[in-house]
Amino acid sequence: MPRLLPVAFRESVAALYVLLVLGSARPQSLWAQNQNQQHTSIVTLTAESSGKPLQLSLGDVLIIRLPAAGGPGPAWRVMDLVPGMLALTSNTKLPGILSGVPGAPFTQELRFQTIGPGGQMLTLVSVAPGRSYSPIGDLFQTYVTVDQPGVAKNVSFSERGNRSQVTVNKGDQLTVQLETTVGSTFQWEAVPVSNGIVKLVKQQVGPDKPRKKVKVGAPEDVVFQYQALNSGQTTVKFLYRDTADNEAPPKRTFELAVTVP
Repeated sequence: MPRLLPVAFRESVAALYVLLVLGSARPQSLWAQNQNQQHTSIVTLTAESSGKPLQLSLGDVLIIRLPAAGGPGPAWRVMDLVPGMLALTSNTKLPGILSGVPGAPFTQELRFQTIGPGGQMLTLVSVAPGRSYSPIGDLFQTYVTVDQPGVAKNVSFSERGNRSQVTVNKGDQLTVQLETTVGSTFQWEAVPVSNGIVKLVKQQVGPDKPRKKVKVGAPEDVVFQYQALNSGQTTVKFLYRDTADNEAPPKRTFELAVTVP
C-alpha cells in the first residue's frame, strides 16, 4: 500500500500550485487588456484644429467641440459624411456656467466612431435653423484618414479639398469628385501623371445608374479614380477648360499633393 503524504504537506503543495497558475494567468490578462486599450483611441479637436489632417485607426472615437451661439443662432451641421467610414454617434450641447440662460452661447460636441477604412474631408458648417447652410460662412474642416491593417482603403476628395495633401498606401484608391455642368463646353481634364506613383484607372461623368432626364445647365459630377502603385511623392492636377477654345486659360484648377510611403 502506498504511503500517504501528511495532510498539511498536501495542502501546502495545492496552495503553491494555485498561486503559480494565477500568477502566470494574471500578467497575460493584463497584457490582453493593454492591447485592447492600445487599439482604441479618443481624439478631441477644437476650433483651432481646423485645417489640420488627422490619422485614425478602426475603432477610434473622434470628438469635435466647437463654440456656438445660443438661442436661434447658428449651430454646427455635418456635410457630406461618407458612409461606411465615420458614424455620427451623438450631437449635444455641453453644460456651461451660463447653462439655462436664454440665448447664452454654448459648446457643441459631436462624437464620431470610425467604422471602416477610408479617407474624406470632414466638413462642419455653421447653420441657422431651417437653412441648409449659414450665410455667415463659419467652417470647420479636417481631412480624416482611417487605416485598417491589411485592408486597402478608398480616399475621396471633392473641390473643397483643393490644394490639400494626403498620404495613401500602396494599393489604396484615390477618388477625386469635381463638379461640372450638363451641356457646358467646359470639361475637367486630368493632367497626365508620368512618374508611376499613381495611375488613373477610371473616369466617369454622372452617376453609376443613368438618370431618365438630364436637364441642360444642371450640376453634374465627374469622378476620377487613381490607384497608388509605388512609393514617392507626386501631384494630381485637373484643369476645367473650354473644349470650344483650346487657347483659353482654364476657368478652374484642382490639385492634390500625394505621398505614398
